Amino acid sequence: KGHAIAAWFAVDFEGVEVLVYNVHLQTPREQLKAMRRGSFLRGLMPGSEKSKLLMVFWKRQIELTERLLAHIEAQERPVIVVGDFNTPDHGYIYRKVRRQLQDAHEQAGHGLGSTFPGKTRNPLTLFGPWLRIDHQFASDAWRVLDCRAESGRKSQHLSVVARYELVK
Repeated sequence: KGHAIAAWFAVDFEGVEVLVYNVHLQTPREQLKAMRRGSFLRGLMPGSEKSKLLMVFWKRQIELTERLLAHIEAQERPVIVVGDFNTPDHGYIYRKVRRQLQDAHEQAGHGLGSTFPGKTRNPLTLFGPWLRIDHQFASDAWRVLDCRAESGRKSQHLSVVARYELVK
């Protein structure tokens, strides 16, 4: 319950102090594994033990995200937020973040921006990533010039690389 999900760093960017947040929300791996054991549909039934555990996990993820966003919103400095959000670009948590910050991939991305799984033997995904759960976000003080997921490295997640221009 008490593990940190982010660290922030004050960086001198051409004489302007900016904040860079490195985020790693908890993985839902254990909850997904639990759904594998036994019936997936039975686990989604309201009131089931698996359903309750899943709801506790996501409620905590949302709470942590809201606390992070409140901290970011209180900043007067330009902000960039990067990391493994463990949420796809169409998920509830992603939409919460996106309401407050611009998505670098949405602004200047190339292709699908998929980052996970970086290494897979699944032929249905053409042996490549199929989810975008690693993101870069920025306050409106920035213009995103370029954003792309790395390619060619065999790792669990692919990195997201972006270039920014400070405009405010």
